Amino acid sequence: MRSRSPRTWLFFALLAVSCGPREIVPETGRSRPALRYSEKEMETLGAEAYAEMSETHKVVSGTADAKRVAAVGRRIAVATRKNYPWQFRLYDEPEIANAFCMPGGKIGVFSGILPLTQNDDGLAVVLSHEIAHATLQHSNERMSQPALKQLVGLPVSIGVGLWGAVAPGTRKLAMSAFGLGSVVGVFLPYSQRDETEADDVGLIYMKRAGFDLTEAPRLWLRLAEEENSKGQISDAVSTHPDPRQRAARLDAKIRAMR
Repeated sequence: MRSRSPRTWLFFALLAVSCGPREIVPETGRSRPALRYSEKEMETLGAEAYAEMSETHKVVSGTADAKRVAAVGRRIAVATRKNYPWQFRLYDEPEIANAFCMPGGKIGVFSGILPLTQNDDGLAVVLSHEIAHATLQHSNERMSQPALKQLVGLPVSIGVGLWGAVAPGTRKLAMSAFGLGSVVGVFLPYSQRDETEADDVGLIYMKRAGFDLTEAPRLWLRLAEEENSKGQISDAVSTHPDPRQRAARLDAKIRAMR
């Protein structure tokens, strides 16, 4: 029997995904394939990965910056209308300009992003975007894709606390699916569609929470200037679309929301 080419197998895989059960993404109305993991399973997975992050990166507590991260994060958390077990941590990593929100509302901010955010509204831009990735279940969506599902190989029963038994390489891949590729060294950037969706829903959360939306394009322009002045790409830029194009799109989006 003649074997099928990789292109043929890819065609059948995409056909299976497109014809399988689907669901609607909250806030945006986008249709996507049904997710493999339940929210509870992803929540537990996120909590255990968050604990690992806090063992490998120093947590800052009690400082003005740590309190500010928590205060801004709580305002956005309320705006999501999601009853997650929210947690907020600032990590002492001045060389890492990034942030994340794991499934279930486990939020981390690396201190290197704070000079770029400059104020509460700038910090809200970063946090609302990362929180939107979590509430939209983008990590679950990525891990549910056929190709990544085979690579990650996480058992569905992960929700009962098997994170420590998962091979380190697999854990890194899962954490990369949470948006931590630049930190754990396994690059799996969000798609342009996911980034745009998180930007748009992040603006909704910022508006509900009473933050200044116009800070969003300003933040990305600051990141572009930082990139030019240092002659190198920061973590926040390397894992996201072109900052200038992003600023222009956000500006147009904000004008349409008024």
